[in-house]
Amino acid sequence: MKPGYSKVLINDFAIPSKGASAYAMRSDFMVMSHAGAVERTEKQWHALLDAAGLNIEKIWTADPESQSIIEACLK
Repeated sequence: MKPGYSKVLINDFAIPSKGASAYAMRSDFMVMSHAGAVERTEKQWHALLDAAGLNIEKIWTADPESQSIIEACLK
């Protein structure tokens, strides 16, 4: 990646710490029961991408029941 130019865009749920939608929570339970995984919270996305050397610039969510676009770049 080229610093200041390259971006990583991730399309996934970024569940907020407060006010999560019922749809996102149902999706979290479904993923947990079928795959033993979880949908990540915004805080978990920050920690994961930080560990990978990336910085989240913005998280876009059209409405509470939709997935988000997470924009990240090199630190």
